[in-house]
Amino acid sequence: MIKFWSLTSKGKLATLDQPTEKLLSLVISADGKYLISGSADKTVKIWQNG
Repeated sequence: MIKFWSLTSKGKLATLDQPTEKLLSLVISADGKYLISGSADKTVKIWQNG
């Protein structure tokens, strides 16, 4: 599971489901519109903001 937290309010902003295998990489696109994760089971997931 991937969780996003606000540094100012310390509140949770969002939770994303993650593959059952170990998370190996996590990247946020330069424009902030996409989050890309890669896991040990060779799964790549792309989430779009909004």
